[in-house]
Amino acid sequence: MDALGVPEADFPVTELPGFPPPAVEGHGGRIRSYRIGDKRALVFLGRTHYYEGRGVAAVAHGVRTAVAAGCKTIVLTNGCGGSARGCGRGSRC
Repeated sequence: MDALGVPEADFPVTELPGFPPPAVEGHGGRIRSYRIGDKRALVFLGRTHYYEGRGVAAVAHGVRTAVAAGCKTIVLTNGCGGSARGCGRGSRC
């Protein structure tokens, strides 16, 4: 996220209703707001996974919250692991 600059807001997800603390190692559990030119970017660091047993509504809660906050475009990413030596959970290899 350093490439986006300094966030205008940065806070734990648990400060918003419906967001549990992160249950997966390496997930930041934070929400950041950036200004990029004349646009704003809302960035979620970490998310709820279906396998955590909280249901589909909890998995979709972040997207629904972003839309409710005015987001018109959503970019979803996935870190699916790797096999490089020295790259452990939470690393950016």
